[in-house]
Amino acid sequence: MECGSGMLERFGLPGADADYYAMIPLLTRASLARSTGGSPRLDSDVAMAEYLAAVYVGRHVECFYAVLLDARCRLIRTALIQRGDVDETAFYLGRMLEAALQADAGYVVLAHNHPAGTPYPSRDDLHCTLKAMNALAPLRIPLLDHMIVAGESVIGIRGMGLLPDALWTAVAPGDRFVNGWLRGKKT
Repeated sequence: MECGSGMLERFGLPGADADYYAMIPLLTRASLARSTGGSPRLDSDVAMAEYLAAVYVGRHVECFYAVLLDARCRLIRTALIQRGDVDETAFYLGRMLEAALQADAGYVVLAHNHPAGTPYPSRDDLHCTLKAMNALAPLRIPLLDHMIVAGESVIGIRGMGLLPDALWTAVAPGDRFVNGWLRGKKT
């Protein structure tokens, strides 16, 4: 269950009511996941932003995920890499690599949230993006993006142009999903 029931009780909501209201984000995520199907095609920054908005409903602490996609950009699974606190979370490269290898991922998208509402990446966000790119490259698994969810805003580091496009496309320069990611087109 979400961690909110204790907080709701502190604000005077009775225990059973607090438990009920704390379950709303969990139920919302489950409902949204069911509506997109078991393995939606997430082949653009637009499609991924819509998916991630649902993943992060009701999250009040930073959570770092690796979204693992197959060779056709269909969702394999969304692996929780680390849960942090309200303003930071650690990025564990080994956990991301393990998840990608276990899933036999064709592509990876990193994602984390900024519960405080700031949708802009920090230096640490850019650093972990570069570390992930470098670690995935020898495995020939492209990192498509690193997306940040802040309230209703979802931005991609790739789309912001903070890292040269050549870094994003280096692992698979002719790949249609890698090249079409920012165009928002369905391929």
